[in-house]
Amino acid sequence: AETRWNLAVTDFLRGGWAAAWDGAEWRWHVPGFPARPRGFAQPLWQGEPAPGRTLLLHAEQGFGDTLMMLRYLPLAAASGARLLLELPPALLPLAADLPAEVIPEGTPLPAFDLHCPLLSLPRAFATRPDSIPAAPHLTPPASSATRWETRLPADGGPPRIGLVWAGRPSHANDANRSIGLAALAPLLALPGLRFCALQVGPRTAEIASLGLAPQLEDLSPLLTDFGETAAALVRLDLLVTVDTAVLHLAGALGVKFLALLPFAPDWRWLPGRDDTPWYPSGRLLRQSAPGDWSGPIAALAAALADLALPIPLAAE
Repeated sequence: AETRWNLAVTDFLRGGWAAAWDGAEWRWHVPGFPARPRGFAQPLWQGEPAPGRTLLLHAEQGFGDTLMMLRYLPLAAASGARLLLELPPALLPLAADLPAEVIPEGTPLPAFDLHCPLLSLPRAFATRPDSIPAAPHLTPPASSATRWETRLPADGGPPRIGLVWAGRPSHANDANRSIGLAALAPLLALPGLRFCALQVGPRTAEIASLGLAPQLEDLSPLLTDFGETAAALVRLDLLVTVDTAVLHLAGALGVKFLALLPFAPDWRWLPGRDDTPWYPSGRLLRQSAPGDWSGPIAALAAALADLALPIPLAAE
């Protein structure tokens, strides 16, 4: 199973997406895979018309994977099925406008006829790089959006740059994908910009330990769920992020982002390109050697300098 999964990843990287999606179905049998098969008696839905039937779509891995795959719901709805969508509670604030009846994970499931894990949807629709359903495909909750219009007003000031420098510590690849805030700290001195942290969790402590609070506004106490984070993101001019769920949320909202990627990134980012067909609002800044963030950070500094407001010259 592990060999077949590795072949699927290779197929993604080579552009053989049809074989890759088929091979990705072996993920359930890979030792240590972060999700387990649900064991439903109902058959797997594979994209066929399903008028009059009830189709359960269910999240299976991380928040980012789920946010990325929600773009497929309108296509699934076009099958004629009644859609049920099982989501982790943390993502429920983003679900109000989705074309499905939403069920929190951990609550009893209604009766259904067919099911499909969210990461099997690209296979159901024979997705190719040129047929990925378009982003943006999410919007912030209205109540959250109203709050953040006041918190981060469009006041004509310098561009607002959001920063996320670390993912979930328990992620298998976290040591490679996350960055210490200290590596980004020199960028906070760039003139003509203002910075705010959308980092949550234990790594927010780096703001205080590095003495960066005057230069980096910590929004984490206000980011109580993904709905609040979404509403904050759309108030930014740019998000700078590592490969974590907030990247996917920004892309799903159509927010411009620069993603700092490790030397061997996840399969979905494809090799040798600085754009991504999954999220047209994003640009990818890649390591050229394992563990070396100097190249991506230099590219980031140049991009931020281009974005900064010009500093008026002092009168002579």
